[in-house]
Amino acid sequence: MDIRMLRRLFQEGTLVSATIMPAPMEPDRWLLGFEKNSGGQEWITKTRSDIGKAYKWISDALVDVEYIGFQEVKIKLKQEQILNPRPHGQIHKWPGS
Repeated sequence: MDIRMLRRLFQEGTLVSATIMPAPMEPDRWLLGFEKNSGGQEWITKTRSDIGKAYKWISDALVDVEYIGFQEVKIKLKQEQILNPRPHGQIHKWPGS
């Protein structure tokens, strides 16, 4: 999902948490996911694209987290058994749940 839409969802109270985690198929890259109050998930995508955004640096993901409005974020340092984001930025299962 586009960062502007994620910011709007945060302001509306729809997004409740943010997590930065290792990208499963891209070594040394990071993904940024969000949990919704409905129990669903969203993933940040590249601008004007449905492709999930992979960050080279955690600090770059933190800039986006702050822009969206979060004051805290969970960072997972180890890769877990996680699913790749779907083309539309959603997955079936939140990692670690």
